[in-house]
Amino acid sequence: MKLIEFANNKNEILRGLYTEGKADFGVIFISGFERSAIAEKKFKIIVDELQKRDVATYRFDCTGCGASNGDFRFTTVASLLNDFTRAIEHFKGISRLQKVVVVGHSVAGCVIGEYWQANELKKAVLLAPALNQKDLLRYYFVRKIMKGEKAVNWNNYREMLNEKMFEASCQLDFVMTKTNYLNGEYFRENKDKDYSGLFEKFNDQVLLIASPDDDKMPADSLNIDFKNKVIIKHSDHDYERPDVVDQWLEKAINFIVG
Repeated sequence: MKLIEFANNKNEILRGLYTEGKADFGVIFISGFERSAIAEKKFKIIVDELQKRDVATYRFDCTGCGASNGDFRFTTVASLLNDFTRAIEHFKGISRLQKVVVVGHSVAGCVIGEYWQANELKKAVLLAPALNQKDLLRYYFVRKIMKGEKAVNWNNYREMLNEKMFEASCQLDFVMTKTNYLNGEYFRENKDKDYSGLFEKFNDQVLLIASPDDDKMPADSLNIDFKNKVIIKHSDHDYERPDVVDQWLEKAINFIVG
């Protein structure tokens, strides 16, 4: 395992963990919002299984996350796409592989969908993909202003949504996330976007792993019916508890190497 560095479009240094392999394809991992692909337990579990099958892997951290440099405040799907594109180019260069499978969590699904429109991928595994940004951002907004109100869920949040207040919030210069400031450009970029349709022509090449119990990315938020899917019971958004991993790991590995 090696720590690999590359530069993003702002010449900031991004970092990832690379493992070698002799298979004719490799697997790259991209984490969800504010997460570190290097540190994600679910990604390491997959890597450990792929190493047994001699598959090269690369877990990289996007700008301002985990081991990578840069300022998270200016994160957008467009900036994540740039990081992802650079990472794949670098991965192909060091591995000398052209066939790439992607494993992504949450908002990474949007990035993967955008990348696939102009570039080739062998397959993609989407864990809790936050594709329906238009509705999810409104859902998160209601949960935020109704903080402490456990009755807010995917089925009833629209009843509590004040659209004018939501639109006004999207015009703010910066908002506070769980651990960062975030430029309002992310919300203006995504408040009317649903990335689900980007996967229609690649449906056969995608494995969806989702849970109706995930209160951050409910499976019901998706506006696409993926042909290959694993629906998880009793999971949070991380999908890392042993009882949850047992539901998806073997199927994910079989899909990746099959």
